[in-house]
Amino acid sequence: MVKKCLILLLSIAITSLLIGCGGRNSSNDNSSGYDISIDAGSTALGETNLVVTVKDQSGIPINDATVNIKGDMVHAGMSPVLGESSKGDSGTYTVPYEWTMAGDWILSVDVILSDGTVISEKIDFSGVGGDDGDMDHDDMDMEDE
Repeated sequence: MVKKCLILLLSIAITSLLIGCGGRNSSNDNSSGYDISIDAGSTALGETNLVVTVKDQSGIPINDATVNIKGDMVHAGMSPVLGESSKGDSGTYTVPYEWTMAGDWILSVDVILSDGTVISEKIDFSGVGGDDGDMDHDDMDMEDE
């Protein structure tokens, strides 16, 4: 029991540290050598645009791809949120998106190149929230049935 409590406390501490160090945008280099980065127009709950930049191994912008995004909350139990764009300009794609819940997200990005090659990347995206960053539990339907 004590061991389980220590593991739980350690997990909470690490998660808190990661959340505290997280930003509102993210950039990751994947193992393919392509560079995929995401910046959100807003991290408030509701509709926004995600700006995805895609460059090849030489740093040249990719304009003729399709970018698909699937967003999942870090915790289980929520349906994923999807977004897509197929019009790039200087390697930049604007993807209409909706943050449906406050918290930390994992965005799975698939870039489908014109030759059919798929470059995939998972990007942690923290700091999504409402005006005060908290969920309003009073508005949730929590009836026992």
